Amino acid sequence: MKDNVILVAVDSTHRSLSIVKQAAMLAIRLQKALYLVHVVDTKEWPGLAAQRREESLARYFNRNFYKVGTELGVKHVISTVIYGNPSKRLTKLSNLNNVAMIIMGASGRHCIGSLSVMGHTTMYVTRWSKKNAIIVREPAALPLPLAAALA
Repeated sequence: MKDNVILVAVDSTHRSLSIVKQAAMLAIRLQKALYLVHVVDTKEWPGLAAQRREESLARYFNRNFYKVGTELGVKHVISTVIYGNPSKRLTKLSNLNNVAMIIMGASGRHCIGSLSVMGHTTMYVTRWSKKNAIIVREPAALPLPLAAALA
């Protein structure tokens, strides 16, 4: 089926919880499935041991994010951890036929405090994805849930 999935880019940071909650509310409203993807950056984590530790942490967070999505009422939640360059892997996934849109954070693991700049992965995906991208900022910057704004 075409455009039946919302791709959600997550990582092992507290900001991803807010992203998942916003994406879940939108998925319920639009009757879409959620596809939670954590990309382990093979350049950031050189060596198999470091990558396996990051994968273990990513799977822990993804289990919690999956639980949040299902508890909020999303009927279909898929969660996975993949390896590679996050910018390229997320862009490629976002361009699949069954993906309606991608939701991701404005900044990732290496953000600078509360400085409001877009991270390089987010900039790359929004530039090269053929699908709409929704950028979720820090929870304090979101006065209303995204789904409520669409009502």
